Amino acid sequence: MIEFRVEVDDSNLMLGLVSAEPVTIGAPSETFAPLVDGLVREFSAEGFEFPERYRLGIRQLLKRGGFRPAGRSKPASEYLVQAIRKEGSFPRINNAVDVNNYISTRAFLPASLIDADVLGARAVVRYGREGESYVFNASGHAIELRGLLCVCRDDGEGRSTALANPVKDSMEAKLADETRRVIGIIYASLECVDEETLFQHTSRFAEMLTSHCGAEICETNLLVARRRTV
Repeated sequence: MIEFRVEVDDSNLMLGLVSAEPVTIGAPSETFAPLVDGLVREFSAEGFEFPERYRLGIRQLLKRGGFRPAGRSKPASEYLVQAIRKEGSFPRINNAVDVNNYISTRAFLPASLIDADVLGARAVVRYGREGESYVFNASGHAIELRGLLCVCRDDGEGRSTALANPVKDSMEAKLADETRRVIGIIYASLECVDEETLFQHTSRFAEMLTSHCGAEICETNLLVARRRTV
């Protein structure tokens, strides 16, 4: 498991972490269809609403650094559920991204799945700095990171490179056909979920990376900021 160092002063922050290898990135799995069809039915039902305690808890988590999680910068979990309700279907990308998006929407928590070799041996969890940004899609669009909770590669000598966050992940760390090692990250707050529930979601993440992406080795951990431990 990659070593994570927390530089965020927020005792409510938790991260569910999954390390998985070797994975095979490929076409969406047909065996995945019943799971996502169930999500679509649930989210499309009359009267469904995104759980308020999750919406408020995650938005408050992202506000603490000064970021504004609204509009196009809303948490990825909110964005995905809204897109499913609007389109009436689950966005199928590839087997690994589908697992990430399923976990995020089922848990109502933002999640990232990035290339572990790009992240490296050590990671830093910090707020984005003034003027910091990264490209998040193939069209070259960038997200401003100031105040946003970020997972970063530790470049040594006090330097670090932001690669993922609860809104949009960087193109640099996104999965490629040749990716074989991945890190899954579920972003959570004690204001909306407890440690046991987050552990259950994290374990499910690992199970699905095994069953749908061929991972043979999966490790899971919880990072709880109040303890500064993984």
